[in-house]
Amino acid sequence: MEALWEEFGYRDNIMVTAEPFGLWVIESEKDISEEFPLSVVGCPVIFTDNQKPYKQRKVRILNGAHTSFALASYLSGNDYMKESMEDAIIDNFMHKIIYDEVIPTLDLPKQDLYDFQSNMVAEN
Repeated sequence: MEALWEEFGYRDNIMVTAEPFGLWVIESEKDISEEFPLSVVGCPVIFTDNQKPYKQRKVRILNGAHTSFALASYLSGNDYMKESMEDAIIDNFMHKIIYDEVIPTLDLPKQDLYDFQSNMVAEN
């Protein structure tokens, strides 16, 4: 934080950390990727006529994983996501929850779900 405060030129007492993961899922009745070319500038985007399965994927895999292991990870002494992912027991627990409990409940192609989960973990 000190280095960032130096760069900013002021002390920011409400700095937060964020995950580098990002994805835009844009629902439209017609393909608007030409008019709104987010992928051209490197933004991860999916244009679809139905965003519901993507919302369910995000909520169940990302939020569900966090919710399922947060308490156990905290009680194991971890305060941050990175610590949880580096804790072999917590990481294994999270993977079992996602693959055995969450992914079977989703309607997107299984490979898409596995790729989403892999990208989510790789970016944390």
